[in-house]
Amino acid sequence: MTVRRLTKEDIEIVADGGYEATLASLQRFGVNLTPGHGAVLLTPRGVTSTGNCGRLKHTLINVLRTRGVKRIAFLCGAQQGAPAKEQKELQEALPLLDQCGFIVDTYGVSDGSEGARTKILDSEVIYLCGGAPLWIAAQLDWLGLNRESLLHFVAGGGLIVASSAGAMALGCNLSGLVRASRLAWVKQAPAGMRGYEQPGLGLIEEQVVPHPTRLDALQVRALAITGVREAVLKSGAPTHVLWDGELTALQLS
Repeated sequence: MTVRRLTKEDIEIVADGGYEATLASLQRFGVNLTPGHGAVLLTPRGVTSTGNCGRLKHTLINVLRTRGVKRIAFLCGAQQGAPAKEQKELQEALPLLDQCGFIVDTYGVSDGSEGARTKILDSEVIYLCGGAPLWIAAQLDWLGLNRESLLHFVAGGGLIVASSAGAMALGCNLSGLVRASRLAWVKQAPAGMRGYEQPGLGLIEEQVVPHPTRLDALQVRALAITGVREAVLKSGAPTHVLWDGELTALQLS
């Protein structure tokens, strides 16, 4: 996979180019999202980016519109009854996508059937919501969406938008980024989930870390997520940091 990182300043340039020029502006940065070209987009907050990162939200929406997207398969980032902060993007992203005129089909662990898997892979876009990384990884597992099927989806021109925890689940190493004893959603996870020892899907050969608060030349030193600092430092895996307002695009070479 070819990895292109667009900084917050790059996104501002793309946004300044206007709605109709969105795809052409992205191509200037080596990212081809014209119809028929698949990609995985890793973002820290997806379409719920606000404030001084709001241009990322508009860029993502403009990409979907200019590609002519009609249907989105939306994988929830948290189970019903999870803490409010884990359901925040779920509660904000769905109404926004609906208001923009997209048909959004939501999926959770109860939809783990071959029929659901087929419908998801027949969609134009798969949106992995932010929330709880292990919960999303478990959903992908139950829905039969492994690395090979997602790469095939992208090779066929599909677009995957992975926000925050959704982006973490697509990295090479998930177990090194969480500490089960400290995160409430692990205790809430249903029986049968493989648990925090599982690796990520490996669509990017790095562990993905969103929302860092500080970074030195070698490693993430402090993060907004409880317990991640020690795990990252111990894991030894390469780390791909998603700063707020940035976008990383993965495309098949």
